[in-house]
Amino acid sequence: MYAKIERLLSQVESESGHGILGKKRTPSIFRSPNITTGIPPLDDALKEHTTNTTQEEQHPRPPLFELLGASGSGKTQMLYRICVSAAMPRSTRLSNGTTVDLQGHSAHVLLVDIDGKISVDILAHQIRERARELIKKNKGLEFNNNEEEDEERVVEESLGRIRVFTPESTHSLVATLALLPRYAQDIDAPLVLLVDGLGANFWLDKRTSDHMWLKIKRATPWFRLQQVMVDTLQQVHLALGCLCVVTSGLFLKSTEGSGLVRMASQESGSSASQGSQQAAGGGGQQGVRSIEVGQCVYRDHMIPRWKSVVTGSFVLESMLGAGHGGMVDCPVTKITLMNIGGQQNQNQQQALGSPLQKYTMY
Repeated sequence: MYAKIERLLSQVESESGHGILGKKRTPSIFRSPNITTGIPPLDDALKEHTTNTTQEEQHPRPPLFELLGASGSGKTQMLYRICVSAAMPRSTRLSNGTTVDLQGHSAHVLLVDIDGKISVDILAHQIRERARELIKKNKGLEFNNNEEEDEERVVEESLGRIRVFTPESTHSLVATLALLPRYAQDIDAPLVLLVDGLGANFWLDKRTSDHMWLKIKRATPWFRLQQVMVDTLQQVHLALGCLCVVTSGLFLKSTEGSGLVRMASQESGSSASQGSQQAAGGGGQQGVRSIEVGQCVYRDHMIPRWKSVVTGSFVLESMLGAGHGGMVDCPVTKITLMNIGGQQNQNQQQALGSPLQKYTMY
């Protein structure tokens, strides 16, 4: 019986995570420095990051940007916009022979949807509206049946470049991330990695690990799981060599004073157990970001190591305002992105401009 099981197992191909991450794509090199997101503050930071690194290094490192915001602040909407900008073709040929510049990048998008909020219908609608706007601008005419066919062809082509992954737990998130380099190894086109809802499983992970104990007394199971998740995301991001944008919710209210972003002046020499207390909501500890949005001050739920992975962080604040043309019955959401900088090194920090620079988008 056991000999039969061993014989069957010997026929199963296996490969280590490091082997998968090291395949095909050259690590730590930004393979698509000319890509844009369609979001002005991110594009500005991306341009300055690329310019700054190329002055001192032969190749720029792939950037990882973080969008922080409370529930309903527009984080997922920003990812929709990035998908449209990246996946749409550079140009398309209409049925009448006219070539239209669609301002896209023909990039493949790997979208990891932890929150389960991504809607393909919304993606298709936004691509369709963008294509319609550009085609009408080019032709100066109203749409007819032939142009609607051209529009649908652009939607179909763009959606074909977007792959959505929906891990349902942090463990499945780690496994999904680790397999992305193998999935993308045959893609000979620009790549963009998007992760929506980092921290969506925070409370579930905390609850399921409360009863567990590790032999290493300085680390809780929750903290170790977060370390594995952060390390895997970093390794995959570098292996793919692409732009990565991550959204993360703000939900841990702080009892400390105000201030947009307050970092501890000294990075932690504290133990991992202190680090887990910081990320879990222990106020006043070293290495924890406190972020003010409106009248609320939030503590970052990520472990301190995350700050060394992120190139730059932006805070999204959503406020209801008057609609187009001042029409009260047509409300829109005003989104303010505040660049709060990154922690990788001083050069990258300077490249991201003023730490409190504000942008307003509609």
